[in-house]
Amino acid sequence: MTAMGEQPMDPTDAVPLPEVRFGPPVRDAGGLHISVGGDIDMTTGDLFTRTLHDVLVETDVAAVTLDIGQLHFIDSNGVTALIRSQWAARERGIRLTISNACGPVREILEMLDVYETLSGGTPPAPHER
Repeated sequence: MTAMGEQPMDPTDAVPLPEVRFGPPVRDAGGLHISVGGDIDMTTGDLFTRTLHDVLVETDVAAVTLDIGQLHFIDSNGVTALIRSQWAARERGIRLTISNACGPVREILEMLDVYETLSGGTPPAPHER
């Protein structure tokens, strides 16, 4: 119930929609670095996969690093998208890894036992667990 004269709250205004954001690719001697922010979930996973696929097809580098330090949320769909993207990169002879995973995103990747593989095979230091 609303007070007299107040408009009822629209539930879609209260909850921001998930989005995935890509920073501009930066090329250096180590390959291509792309920052990823926002969320990778069932609503953004397809966009993430398509965008990354386009990068992998158009690039001529041997390595692509996704800086996911600004990623706020990832669900099982997002983890699957990361793993499938890594497989697709490998098929093209490109090494795809993640960097700067932190907070709940890193916890999920570690809980699912894919952090080490996605980060390039380097296990986290004991103090980072």
